[in-house]
Amino acid sequence: MALMRFDRVISADSHVREPVDLWQKAMGSRFGDRTPRPLAEHEGRKGSFFFTGKRVSKYGVAVSAVDQRTEEEDLILRCGYDPVVRIDFQKRAGIATEVIYPSLTAQIIAIDDAEVAQAACRVYNDWIIEFCSRDPSRLVGAAVIPVHDVAWAVAETRRTAAAGLRADVVNLVPPQGRPSYVDRVYDPLWAACQELDLPVVLHIITGQQIDPLVYFHDEKQYAQATRAMFAVWNEIQETLANDFIFGGILDRFPTLKVLCGEYELSWLPHFMFRMDQMQDDFSDYIKLPPLKMKASDYMRSRVFHGMIDDPHAAIGFDQVGYGQVLWGSDFPHVRSIGIETQTRLAEMLEGIAPETQRQLVGGNAARLFNL
Repeated sequence: MALMRFDRVISADSHVREPVDLWQKAMGSRFGDRTPRPLAEHEGRKGSFFFTGKRVSKYGVAVSAVDQRTEEEDLILRCGYDPVVRIDFQKRAGIATEVIYPSLTAQIIAIDDAEVAQAACRVYNDWIIEFCSRDPSRLVGAAVIPVHDVAWAVAETRRTAAAGLRADVVNLVPPQGRPSYVDRVYDPLWAACQELDLPVVLHIITGQQIDPLVYFHDEKQYAQATRAMFAVWNEIQETLANDFIFGGILDRFPTLKVLCGEYELSWLPHFMFRMDQMQDDFSDYIKLPPLKMKASDYMRSRVFHGMIDDPHAAIGFDQVGYGQVLWGSDFPHVRSIGIETQTRLAEMLEGIAPETQRQLVGGNAARLFNL
C-alpha cells in the first residue's frame, strides 16, 4: 500500500485499453472491411496491428509474452479492461477517482468514414458506461463524440450524459471534408455541452496529424518521426487560437469549459504571447474578430490544462494560475504514473502550498467534472 500523502487524488486523465476485437464483436459484418479490427499482418510484416477504419496502427509494442510477464506487467494490462482490477489498483496507489479516456477509440474518432466512426464510438461509449458502472465514484467516463454530423453528436452527447459520462471528447481537428470549428454549424454541440455542464475535451491523438508512436512502421517513416511528433504536440494550438478563441466560440458560449488533454504546461507562455501579439501588434495587418477580453486571458479563465509530469510546469502555473491545471496520470500508457502516484505527486509539487497541492491533485478536477 502506498504512503498516503494526499487525502483525495483524482487523476483527470487516465485511460482504458479497449479489447482490440471490441468493434468486430459488436458490429459484426455490417461494415465489412471498414470495421475497426485487429490485424495479424501489415505490409508483409507479422505483428499486432489495428485497423482504425482509415489507417493501421500498432499496439502492444512493449508487452512481454504471457509466460514472461511480471506480476506488475500483468496488473497494468488487466487494469486496462477489467474494472475490478482497476479499482484494486486505485486503492493500492492511493487514487480516489480516475477520469477515463480511450486508447484505440481516440484513433477511430479521427477517421473520415462518418458511418463507421459514429457506430464505433457508440460501441465504445456503451462499453465505458458499463466499465464505469462497477463503481461510478471511482471510475468516471468521458464520451467520445465524433463531429461528422452535428445532430448525431448532440444526440449522442445527451444520451451518454444521461448514462453518467462526464465530458465530451471531440475531434481535436474535424475530419477531412468537414469545416473547421470556426463554422457555426457546430454551435448546437457547444450549446448542448454548455447546457449539460460537460467539458469539451481536446485530447492529443484525436486530430489529423499522424502520431508516429502508433502509425509509423518502417525506417522511411521513422526518418520523419521527430517532425511528426512535434506536429502532434502542436496541433492543438491552431484549434484553440483560430476556432475557440478568435473564432468566438468561447465568447458565444460564456460558460462552456474546454480541457486540453495531455499537452502539459510548458508550451503555454509562448502560445499566449503569440496570441496577444496577433491581437495587439498585428491588428492593422490582419482583421481578426474583436474579442471580449485579452486573447491570453481565455487560457487563464476558460481553458483548463492537463499535466502529467512536466518538469517545467512552474512556467505554466505562472501563466495560467493553479486553478486551471488538472493533474492526470496517463495510466496505463507508456509514460504514465502508477502505483507510485502519491510519492511522485509529493515530489513534483514540493514547495507548493499544501492547499494549492490539494487543488492540483484533485480539487480542480472535482470542480471541472462535478465530482
